[in-house]
Amino acid sequence: MAIKPKDVYQGRRKAGKPGRIIAWTAAALFVLAIALFFGLRHFAVYDEYGNATVVLPFSQSAEK
Repeated sequence: MAIKPKDVYQGRRKAGKPGRIIAWTAAALFVLAIALFFGLRHFAVYDEYGNATVVLPFSQSAEK
């Protein structure tokens, strides 16, 4: 009895497993949150009470 190619070849995956998709999405969101945290630290402004606010350059009106 010979092995036929159609018995060996499994074919391409049709779609990813749901667990793998959820894991990659969670990892991407985690990396994005870390990037935003470190990127927005430059724009953090603290008041005299220690409260932090984020002030972006394009959110301020032009002062004369």
